[in-house]
This record gives sequence, structure tokens and C-alpha cells, in this order.
Amino acid sequence: MFLHTFYTWLIANLLHPLMFLFFFFFRDGSFSSLFNAETPEICLLIFIFSLLISLPALLAGWLMLGMIVLSSYTVMARFMMWLICASALVLLSFLLLSLFLDGVIDPEIISLSVPGIVAASFSICIRYKHFRKLISSLYPEEQDDTWSEPVKSEP
Repeated sequence: MFLHTFYTWLIANLLHPLMFLFFFFFRDGSFSSLFNAETPEICLLIFIFSLLISLPALLAGWLMLGMIVLSSYTVMARFMMWLICASALVLLSFLLLSLFLDGVIDPEIISLSVPGIVAASFSICIRYKHFRKLISSLYPEEQDDTWSEPVKSEP
């Protein structure tokens, strides 16, 4: 389970600089902020910064995924819970960072969490097939994509 969380976290961190560039494009409305001589350095700094700042979210995500996988919901319900929990962890990381640095929750910091939430959501959706494999390795008798019937969990 940790490897699934780690790979998802790593993909999200690789997507994070790209999502930041798109965020600034949509906020500023021009391509001038996307493509200039400093873009590779900025992307590298965002990647390193997001790796360091998101380490607690990696560990919290691992614990959350463990609880989600072992729950008795359907595969799709578990996937949606994983998607929501990961997005909430990204937002929580930004809120705690804002409180730690400024002592208050700054709305600008909350808006800067949007690229991280999108990157985490994309990485979870990219790894959907692996999520299903993870569930089926623990519960081989489950049906894959049912929304209605809860899974019977037997220890």
C-alpha cells in the first residue's frame, strides 16, 4: 500500500510545476508568464519545494489509503474517497503551511493550493488501474466497478 501511495505522490509532484504554470496562465491571462528563460528553474524550485512540503501529506495519505482500502465499500466508492481525501490533504498542507509561516490563513495561499489539488487528482486518476489492482489483490472476490453493493468483508 505504501508503494501505491508513494508512486501517486511522486506523479503528483511531477505534475505540480506544470499545474502551477497553467494556474498562473489562467490567473494572468497571458503566455508570457509560462514561457521565459526562467521557467526551467522555477519548475525545479516548485518541484523541490513541493517534495519537501508534501512529505507529511505522503505519510497521512498512506494512513488514509490503508483505512480506505480496508473499508467495506465498493471499489468506486473507495476510489472516490481516496480522491477526496488526497485533495483534502493537499488543502490541509497548504493551510498548515500558511498558519506556520504567517500565523493566519491567507486567501492567496488557499488559491495557490488549487494546482496541488489538481495535480493530486490527476495522479490518482492516472493510477486508477493500479488502485483496482490493489483492491483486487486484497479482496479477489470483489466485483470491479459496482456502485451499489457494499463489499462483504470477512477477516
